[in-house]
Amino acid sequence: MKSENTYFDLAVSLFKEEEYSLTEEDLYRLKNLVGEAANEAEVRARVAAVIKNAEKRHMESLFFVVMSGEYERYTLFDLDISDFTID
Repeated sequence: MKSENTYFDLAVSLFKEEEYSLTEEDLYRLKNLVGEAANEAEVRARVAAVIKNAEKRHMESLFFVVMSGEYERYTLFDLDISDFTID
């Protein structure tokens, strides 16, 4: 069985591969999320679920960004606390 730190490092690398920026708060939430994982496959599934939540939220917001013209203040690679809520 791999250590929690190994799973955490894997999760961080998966987010970086997808070009997500991680704040200190995101890292804290991620550590809690990964701490509950039993194996590498579960870590990958949890990260995929968080990314899916973020992408869904971003697609819902994209229309409003385009209409408001606030492109510089908006990024598709930030996470929100709600993204870490998975089933």
